[in-house]
Formats: sequence, C-alpha cells, structure tokens
Amino acid sequence: PAHLDDLTVVADRDGATGVVRAAVSVAGETSASVRLQLRDAEGELVAEATGADAELRVPDAHLWGPGAPYLYDLRVELVDGEAVVDRYSLPVGIRTVRVDGTRFLINDEPFYFKGFGMHEDHVVRGKGHDPASMVHDFALLEWVGANSFRTSHYPYAEEVLDHADRLGLVVIDETAAVGMNVGVGGGMFLGGDRVTFSEDTVNDATAAAHRRHLEELIARDKNHPSVVLWSVANEPESHTLESRDYFAPLFDVVRELDPTRPVGFVN
Repeated sequence: PAHLDDLTVVADRDGATGVVRAAVSVAGETSASVRLQLRDAEGELVAEATGADAELRVPDAHLWGPGAPYLYDLRVELVDGEAVVDRYSLPVGIRTVRVDGTRFLINDEPFYFKGFGMHEDHVVRGKGHDPASMVHDFALLEWVGANSFRTSHYPYAEEVLDHADRLGLVVIDETAAVGMNVGVGGGMFLGGDRVTFSEDTVNDATAAAHRRHLEELIARDKNHPSVVLWSVANEPESHTLESRDYFAPLFDVVRELDPTRPVGFVN
C-alpha cells in the first residue's frame, strides 16, 4: 500500500511571516493526495495546504532561537477520499541561519558558540545513548552557561537532537570522519611521516563511504531546527592540494543536499 515516504521541511521568514516549505514524497502507486496542517504550541491551526510540494505561511510567526525554542506541529496526511491512508507529525522550528563575514547569524542576530565538543559516552553506560544521562548532560550544559555543542565525532542518537530542539540548544552535526590526518598520527605514533591521501590510505573508497555517510546524516537530521551547521570531518589534513581535491566534492554534495545551512569542518 502507498505510504508517506519522506518529508523535507525548510522553515524561514519573509519579514514577520514564517514560511514553512514542505516537500513530501509518497511511496507506491496511489490516487491519494497530501494534506498538511501547521498548529502552534497551543494546538491552534495557523496554516494549511495541500499537495506534495506546499508552502505554509504563518503571520507573526514565533521563531525558534537559542535559549528560546518555539516549535510548531506539522501534521502531514495521505488522504484518499475520506480515508486517511497514512499520517506523520513533525515538530517544526521557524528560524534562519547564515554567515555574514566572521559573524554567525541566527534569525539575523549574531550568535557566539559557547559549548563543547561532546561525546555520547558515560562512565556507567559506556558508549551509547542513555536517556537519563542525556537529561543530566543537558542540565550540566545549562548549569555552566553553554548554548551549543558539537556531536564529536559522530552522529548522536536522534533523541539527543529532539531534546536540543525542545530546549533551544544549538548543534553542530558531525560525521564520523575523525583522524584523517595521517601525517600527524604517523609522526606521533607510527615512527615517521605518512601520506594522508593515497591509494593505500585515504582513497576513492574512503571518499565514497564518506559521501554516503553525509547523505545519510542529512537525510536523517535535516528537519531539526537545532542543527545549524554540518561538520564533514574532525581535524583533517586541510592544508594540502590533495586535501582540497578530496574535500571539495564532499562540500559540494552537502551544499546540494542542504543549501540552507553552512558546511565546514573542525580544526
């Protein structure tokens, strides 16, 4: 049977009006149509539309922002006559992100990242997601005055981003590309210099896996307002022509998949 397959949301502003652009894909053959409703935090209907590519406009929109999160509820239904074939609900935050020179702007206001490269690792549980430890971590972030964190060096559980959406913490979302600097590693641990980019080290197969990872990361996390920047790697070799040849196509992939967020790496 036909069902809702994917939902991509881009939420930004046109002056004081919030604009939520939704692209819905449907799997399977069907004559059913797509119906969308956007409700505010009190459950009141503020906008509705029909069609797989729809635009919902919200006058005097409440913006999602650091420390001041506001989430709308986007309800998507696949409707065949009077029958609802499938439905999906998604929290939506309306906000803008852009870089202006050396300033990082959220909702056109300068944002200064105060936070951590965190790890999804705990003394008792070890490596992995634990809801109670997550709540404790977020409480510690608030306690020390942090407003952001980076998912070093891998994507975290989706529940972490859901919690960041609800609490208004800003996230740099990073892939598991760490240690792509064999020259440093070789000098420290292997008794001499090594070449990072070669057929025997970081090569075409690495780039293909890296690309798939980026595609999967963006497909999963694209609708989280807390995610403001994609990090393609942690501390890679970045000063050589070979590193530019390796990373430039990956940056292009990210910008093509999501032109709404900046992309970078951590160094």
